[in-house]
Amino acid sequence: MPSDLSKRERKIARALIEQSVENEFETGLKEAEAILVGWKNKKLSSREAFHKLRDHMNDFRKYLARRYDDRNTSHSTLLIAAILKDGYITEEDIKDFSEEAKEQIKPTIRFCQENEDVNK
Repeated sequence: MPSDLSKRERKIARALIEQSVENEFETGLKEAEAILVGWKNKKLSSREAFHKLRDHMNDFRKYLARRYDDRNTSHSTLLIAAILKDGYITEEDIKDFSEEAKEQIKPTIRFCQENEDVNK
């Protein structure tokens, strides 16, 4: 999917991506907190909690790197579609994109949702 985002749209996309990264960090921390709560409530041993927390943080770091590290312009609409589908941004957030950009984003969301449905 080629990205023909204007300079203004690229600026909006960068801001939305940064917002999404912050929201993803919050999600990761909440998941880590749930592990620690299990440990505090004696549902996990110290060893189990430590390993589970370490694995979660390592996996989460790798996930963030895969998703966000290659944020060049040609992948902006794909990334915007992914974070929109995942709920980290909303339709309202992309209202200032051109109709052409929105038309690049929407089919990607539908494709991802269809593939999720097939894989369930």
